[in-house]
Amino acid sequence: MNPDSITALITQLFGADSLMPVDALIIMGSPHHIDEIAQAANVIIQTTKPSVVIPSGYQGEAEALADACIKHGAPAERFVLEQYARHTEENVRYSLALIDNLPEIRHIGCVCKNYASLRCRLTFERYRSGHKHYVFTVNLFEEALKDFQRNPFFKQKLIGELKKVLDYSARGWIASIPSGEPYTQADIEQLYRALLTSGKSTSKATH
Repeated sequence: MNPDSITALITQLFGADSLMPVDALIIMGSPHHIDEIAQAANVIIQTTKPSVVIPSGYQGEAEALADACIKHGAPAERFVLEQYARHTEENVRYSLALIDNLPEIRHIGCVCKNYASLRCRLTFERYRSGHKHYVFTVNLFEEALKDFQRNPFFKQKLIGELKKVLDYSARGWIASIPSGEPYTQADIEQLYRALLTSGKSTSKATH
């Protein structure tokens, strides 16, 4: 794949939805960058106006996210914690189980790091039950998604995420690529190999 094709496919795969009103908002857990995620999540909360906010993650991740969001001004009464999920599949599945017990929830938003958006989107597609879902992202890098090649760490994160998507697919944890999408499973596999190869070439050149 040439560089332009790689960039075009990355922006397609890892793009975010435009902010719009939702009934519930799930914040995907993370052991790192809690404050940055919370600050971005608060902007999303103010714009999307969910009636319930669900930080999801074990070992204190959900609590830390909720505390940071509330510290930055989010309304504490809207928070419901999901404290058991150890990875994205459980984040989605356990949070949706909480939402299924709430009335009048039709539109669900998810807040995640931008390099995790594809895995989140396809996991929601796998487990949602009649809900419309949207993926809103947080960028932890100075570079925009289309400029990821400028930052080796950003690039490594995207390579890691593509591998996780393929692993999740093998486990049956994500939905199949919808036929209407401009990309296929084979495109994801080809992109992963191309980035992995270019990453190894760059690493050798710097030694």
